[in-house]
Amino acid sequence: LIPKLGKPEGRPDSYRPLCLLSTVGKLFEQLLVGRLQEELEKTNALSDNQFGFRPGRSTVDAVDMVIKLVRRAVGGGRQYREIPAVVLLDVKNAFNSASWQKILQRLKAIGVSPYLRRMIQAYLGERTLDLGNGMRRQ
Repeated sequence: LIPKLGKPEGRPDSYRPLCLLSTVGKLFEQLLVGRLQEELEKTNALSDNQFGFRPGRSTVDAVDMVIKLVRRAVGGGRQYREIPAVVLLDVKNAFNSASWQKILQRLKAIGVSPYLRRMIQAYLGERTLDLGNGMRRQ
């Protein structure tokens, strides 16, 4: 565990885990990501408004889209002018808080193949955190 700067030492949330993945694990993860992206793009399961984790799209594209929407909203004639609002969310510890079961249910709902869902489930299942003092956490 790596201590976070400026955080009290006695609290569990004052530390970041150091995750060591094997080279084989990293390669397998990249294969899963590639196959999942292929299936999601092929079935049009992702919104056109999603820019993160998509090939050929970036945060610059997302910001550009927001700017265009705001300009269009405020640029109409006085009678048709709209008031734009932007909501940005930063979910604390989002990745570690996500329910793998709900993610797998959603993958099924959007039509990801059973084979790929089983591979993802096997990869994510039974992960543990070894605290180095004889304690383990799943």
